[in-house]
Amino acid sequence: MDYQFPQNMTLDEVRSVITSHNERLGVKAFIEADRGNHVIFNYLVAFAESFPTPNTGDVELDRQYSILRECRGLTFCKDTGRVANRKFAKFFNINEKPETQSSLIDWSRPHVIFEKLDGSMITPLHLGNMEDIGPETLRWCTKMGMTDVALPVEEWVRSNEHYARWAAHTVYAGFTPIFEWCSRQQRIVIDYPEDRLVLTAIRHNDTGEYLSYEEMLKVQNHGIEVVRALDGNIQNIEQFMADTRDLEGAEGYVIRFDDGHMVKAKGAWYCQIHKTKELLTFEKDVFALILSENLDDAKAFMSEEDRQRVDRFNDALLLEVEKTAVRISEIADKGKEFAGDDRKKFATEFVPAQQISDMEKKLLFNAYSGHSIHGAILNTLKNYTASGPRIEMVRHLVNGLNWNDYRDHSYNADD
Repeated sequence: MDYQFPQNMTLDEVRSVITSHNERLGVKAFIEADRGNHVIFNYLVAFAESFPTPNTGDVELDRQYSILRECRGLTFCKDTGRVANRKFAKFFNINEKPETQSSLIDWSRPHVIFEKLDGSMITPLHLGNMEDIGPETLRWCTKMGMTDVALPVEEWVRSNEHYARWAAHTVYAGFTPIFEWCSRQQRIVIDYPEDRLVLTAIRHNDTGEYLSYEEMLKVQNHGIEVVRALDGNIQNIEQFMADTRDLEGAEGYVIRFDDGHMVKAKGAWYCQIHKTKELLTFEKDVFALILSENLDDAKAFMSEEDRQRVDRFNDALLLEVEKTAVRISEIADKGKEFAGDDRKKFATEFVPAQQISDMEKKLLFNAYSGHSIHGAILNTLKNYTASGPRIEMVRHLVNGLNWNDYRDHSYNADD
């Protein structure tokens, strides 16, 4: 968990790092999204080895691994080449990974315990010349940029202009203010009766350093809501974890050490709502857990044996999706050679001749049209997790993969 945040990253360097790591994994776990005047790096799927610990002792490899943890909406301005937006580095639950085992963390190090809000991460973005920055030039973004989730935030900020004024000054100084949007418009579990945009961190774009909580609290003078911190610190981790498990009506806590590294702890009440207690009984729930990207939260409450099993199934599932995506893309390429841009010829002559399922034929049109076939397969699978029979209808998309083969399979680290 303790490593140096990468400084002075360049667009080409990050691009090279995710390309190399995708090749290591054998699947496109990290993506580069070209948005015209800016580029966003994000992780698409979280394999067990997507985020290796940057403690190999190899300086170059450790920097690469640390850069991977920055790819959670890391944004570069194309015109200037600068880091325009740097969100939280990837961090994990207590006991989720070997590096975050509670017994291995030095709890005597100075830290702050924050309330974990149950919303959407939002950051302001300015592109182009920094001399032109102003409240009106900011856009408000999620990890993947100016998405539909961010539109209500932009509307809210227009009615709360002091947020944009303060954010513009902060972005001009080279920092990314990180907020949590808590709203009934995008409710997850916790109900927030009033829309809130809560400052959770301020991070330097080049160094990755986080401003202290004391500095964050000064922002309240500008009318900005700041995330609540608990009084005191962790004296007894076992007692803290027990208290967190019993927490009701809230998601949990984030513990941030003075060096900026963080771990999170979620209450059993929250995780039960997310189906993390008994999710491994039914295959449909395991599929839903992975496809809804809630696996990391659930693993903190699993035994080590179950964590290993579900990690192996997660990796196998995503690998089979990738195989299917490649297969369908190759068929689409042949269709493109056959029909060119004549969509009618492709639909009436090429597609009917293919010995594939009707579902795969629909996906074939996605690939032919240039849309993300990988994402289309994941969305199709996600739409069929309501029951066991529905899973059977899409099992061919993962080449017959079955959770039952993993649930009762003894784990072998050498497999």
